[in-house]
Order: sequence, then structure tokens, then C-alpha cells
Amino acid sequence: MNIKELVKKTYYMGLGAIASVQDKAEEIANQLIERGELKEKDKPEFIKELVEEGEKLKSNLDEKIQSAVDAAIKKLNIPTKDDIDELNKKIDAILNELNKEQ
Repeated sequence: MNIKELVKKTYYMGLGAIASVQDKAEEIANQLIERGELKEKDKPEFIKELVEEGEKLKSNLDEKIQSAVDAAIKKLNIPTKDDIDELNKKIDAILNELNKEQ
């Protein structure tokens, strides 16, 4: 498995986990209500808080994935889009100079 596939799988696993947060929050809220540990009127706020926490976790996961990808690219010495764009600008500048001289 190459790095790109690994990153994709990790990312999609994270998305799947986040997508199930709403369902899991609902389930947990219902269990807490049944046990008398949460009031029905507090359920929407409880679910909202759990979902927000899930979104924070997703954001952290996104940052970690991006960091891992950046590190892998750097370690493998793969040029980034910025590197290629910079080279293209230099080539364009050289070509412009050559065209001026003709």
C-alpha cells in the first residue's frame, strides 16, 4: 500500500467515525435518559455538544493527516505543487528573457 492510499484510508476512516457521532450521541443520550442521568429537555444540547466535540476531533485528525502527508512528501523528496509552480515561474522568466533577446 502506498502512502497516498494509506492517507486516504485513514481520512475516510476518520470521516466515517465523525459521521457516526450523531447516531452514537443519540444512542448515548437515550441510554442516559433511560437511566435517569439526562433529562429529555437536555437531550438536544447534549447531542450538540457531542457533535461539536466530534467536529473538533475531525479537525485535529485533518491536521494530523496533513502533517503526515507533508512529512512523507518531504522524506521521499517529492516536489510539491509550490515547488513546481516556482520552477514554472523561473522557466517563464527565462523564456521571456530569451524572447526579448531575439
